[in-house]
Amino acid sequence: MSTNHQATDSYIAYVFQGMYALIVLLDAGDDGAVSVETADDVELVSAVQPSLYQLKHSLGTPPKLTEKSVGLWKTLGIWLDSPSVTPATRLVFVTCAEIQPDSPLTALCISDSDRSSVPSLLEAEAKRVVGEISDARRAGSSPPHADRMRQCESFLRVSRQDRERLIGQIILQAESFGAAEIEREVARRLDSLVIKNIRPSFYPRLIEWWDFQVTKALLGQRPKLIEKQELLSKFHSLMKELDSESLPNDFGGVEPLESDLSGELGGRMERQIRLVNGGQSRVLRAAKARWQARNQRERWMRENLAVAAVLMRFDDRLVGEWADQHGPMCDDTAEKSDDEKREAGKKVLDWSHNTAPELVEPPKPSWSDPFLTRGSYQQLAEEMRVGWHPEFSDHPSLQEEGDS
Repeated sequence: MSTNHQATDSYIAYVFQGMYALIVLLDAGDDGAVSVETADDVELVSAVQPSLYQLKHSLGTPPKLTEKSVGLWKTLGIWLDSPSVTPATRLVFVTCAEIQPDSPLTALCISDSDRSSVPSLLEAEAKRVVGEISDARRAGSSPPHADRMRQCESFLRVSRQDRERLIGQIILQAESFGAAEIEREVARRLDSLVIKNIRPSFYPRLIEWWDFQVTKALLGQRPKLIEKQELLSKFHSLMKELDSESLPNDFGGVEPLESDLSGELGGRMERQIRLVNGGQSRVLRAAKARWQARNQRERWMRENLAVAAVLMRFDDRLVGEWADQHGPMCDDTAEKSDDEKREAGKKVLDWSHNTAPELVEPPKPSWSDPFLTRGSYQQLAEEMRVGWHPEFSDHPSLQEEGDS
């Protein structure tokens, strides 16, 4: 496998841990909570059945799983050394690989199966590996099986009773779904609860939210454990946001990157603010609001073309309310100095940010986040449908090359 493919496989395998944790929590009881990269790849905390998950993901077709598989031995080594493994812990080995036909390991796929042949199978393989290592050392050659040498030695060091106990706790989930099938697996568990017409929007949003929570947990920006009740709360809030009387809020809590903000600057929006001496802080708050509003509106449009008419009516309301502020200001400053006109225009700019979100009727009754009004006004300023200076429509600084 090439280095690029190895890097991609490793990255997807890491992402898969977080996504698989969502599946685990969806399947858990109401008291369940999961964490990623704590006691194991995924840990399920539950009064009913605490579980540790080891995940072996592959983008390709992995070799069939046998008692010789390195992934199996690495997993056994982790569990043998883990202080989190108690007699009550269920140990789940998840792999995309198929089990070799007729292998005794198939007994591990069923919780109450007869597993009596598995300890002997693994003991014989561990002894073979350790024996070949010893032979190589005596011959002065490089020992084979370096990728599972320590795990096989650890397995043989524990008592047969402890080996049988460990194997009795294992559930093998072979031929597991991969990262590309996560949305399908979420849908399989929730389709009966989610209205059909919102499913295309619901599942990506739930997964995006989940990924963000896992990332924050790994960064220490939220508790490591994500509880089932938190997931259910998000489930119900998304259902409400996506019904016919609501619009989902995807960007209200998102901070744009510096590169995102730079893409908003340099046009008429910024020049309009500088024309009324708005300063850098007003330019940056406008850039953020415009980025949030533009991205939110574009996402709504991609998912539901019918929202276009709703947004057009919203923009008309914005322009109408702005005209009620801008028109009288123009009359009041007609005989004033340019500095006074700029100051009056700055007050209209601040009105669009501070007051208008509470004044202008939102596109849907349930919408309350102010960024949409603020950012939409800045987009309208970019398009010259609104402005702040009394003479913005004819001002030389706002004329693009080719404008008449």
